[in-house]
Amino acid sequence: MNQFLLSILIPTKDRQKQLITVLSSLNLLNDILDFEVVIQDNSQSRLGEEHLKGYDFMISYHHHTQSIPISDNIQHGIENSSGEYLLIIGDDDFVHRDIVKWV
Repeated sequence: MNQFLLSILIPTKDRQKQLITVLSSLNLLNDILDFEVVIQDNSQSRLGEEHLKGYDFMISYHHHTQSIPISDNIQHGIENSSGEYLLIIGDDDFVHRDIVKWV
């Protein structure tokens, strides 16, 4: 498993459209930060592979169809993260480029 400076964990459930918007916004960080995005998806249907391609950063996608509490979904995401630092954001949140000031 790769070791990244930062893992950005995005737990999600049935909000694929919002998630794609967040992923697109993270391309702005690629030139200033070594990071991975961990998507912990608890939706009924799996996010299509076409939605996980074309980004300038590593995406680690994990899908569970069994309905679980958000706390469990987050815990699974933490276990699937490899960064030295961890940032947990919602599937409708954005990360500002100034994040490098705190990492």
